[in-house]
Amino acid sequence: MKNSFFIGGVAILLIIFVMACNNYVVMVSPTDPSVLLPPGQVFLPDTPLPVDSAKSDVSETDTVILPDDVILILPKLCVTGKGSDIPCNCVVDAHLKLLTSKKEILLFGKSTVSTTELLETGGQVMLTILYNGDTLQMMEGKNFTLKIPTKRTKTDHTKMRFYKEDAQTTWAELGALAGSTPEYYTITSNQLDTWLSPAYVYSEASSTVQISLQISGEGPALSQVRLFVIPSNIHSVVSTTQINGVFIPVSHLPLDEEATLIALAKTGETLWLGRQNISLQSSLQVPMEFTSVTQKELDEILSQL
Repeated sequence: MKNSFFIGGVAILLIIFVMACNNYVVMVSPTDPSVLLPPGQVFLPDTPLPVDSAKSDVSETDTVILPDDVILILPKLCVTGKGSDIPCNCVVDAHLKLLTSKKEILLFGKSTVSTTELLETGGQVMLTILYNGDTLQMMEGKNFTLKIPTKRTKTDHTKMRFYKEDAQTTWAELGALAGSTPEYYTITSNQLDTWLSPAYVYSEASSTVQISLQISGEGPALSQVRLFVIPSNIHSVVSTTQINGVFIPVSHLPLDEEATLIALAKTGETLWLGRQNISLQSSLQVPMEFTSVTQKELDEILSQL
């Protein structure tokens, strides 16, 4: 009889347990990095993490998933102007920043933002172009015109990238358009050479790409990690290197595209670097180990990618 009661009690408990499981709702902290975030959001802690708690001294593995439209792509292009030995020591005015904020055109030059500041701002980079002191003339709109002074030193390289929001990415080398070295290089939107096919850089068709980062060993907290994707096809087109940044959804790169995933973080005064070769897929789980580097080492490593 006792056994019957015991068995019956266990059966009732099992039924209750199964019913509870069927109605179980997983409660997750809003700052849990394993939760897939809506597009346009980056996982950040509610409050900054103390330096001590932002570093792990024991091996552990965790996962963070970042939405595809907040991953920074670091394209590389060097545009060289030829002219006199007048130094380029002036920065562009607020008019460029206005265009940048509208995302109609992004112009990349020798940025005053260091890699450290890039981490601290979460990718919101203020970009500038160095020029020789003459007026940098621009006209807003889809059909834009730029006039860049040609008076610059032979050793000065003005890095520039043109990006338009109409599913087209166009590139131009100022030197190729200079001709007989006029006072200005005049570039209009219909004169730009297409260096990279839109299908490889910013295509109309998109696919979902989610990157799950698994950190093991000593390193930063996941909440402090910033991910960057460098498509490999750019390396075969442009031989010179200059690290720039632009928000291009990684979903607009084709699947199976070979790329380098860069993970950067900063805890206190320590800079952390992790890198892994990847092939873009709709869902990626990437193991990542970090190495502490100095600012100089970080800049040298990134400049060689």
